[in-house]
Amino acid sequence: MAGEPLIMRTPTEGVAERIRRGDRAAFEEFFRAEYARLCSFLADQVGSAAEAEELAQDVLLRLWRARERLREHGSLRSYLYRSARNAAINHRRRAALELQHSELGHIPVPPSPPADERLRLRLLAETMSVALRDLPDRCRLIFDLSRRQQLTHAEIAEVLDISPRTVETQIGRALKLLRHRLAPLLD
Repeated sequence: MAGEPLIMRTPTEGVAERIRRGDRAAFEEFFRAEYARLCSFLADQVGSAAEAEELAQDVLLRLWRARERLREHGSLRSYLYRSARNAAINHRRRAALELQHSELGHIPVPPSPPADERLRLRLLAETMSVALRDLPDRCRLIFDLSRRQQLTHAEIAEVLDISPRTVETQIGRALKLLRHRLAPLLD
């Protein structure tokens, strides 16, 4: 609701308090630390690196503008990724509406696996990419937040509004599938 403080959960996150007080250096430090991972997360969500960068900048700008409503007893990263997730959802909704109303709809092309000179590594990357795509959507999102975005289980639980135990279960499922799919290539 408007005017209510944004809730944060990690009391040791001193940078959040500094940002809340308007410390530009703290915000720049946080921006530099999180921007690349946030762009990567958003690119996976929206299918475009350029759109992801624009969304990441918007999310971080909104965080700065709402800084006075941040509380010092929460996780700034959880707030950031929850905001990013919501921005990606809104972006996809807008894109779907635009596609419905345009004659020549644009379909985002999923990123191709990284090209590698050695066949084994290329095959490994392709197999992993397919295995990750085969994960259920929620499991894939949780795994991505954990491994690529490096959020803790508690932060993921807060971002997705689920229990930490659910996070552990979903990551366990993802790892089991990946081990099964990649085992033949790792011997």
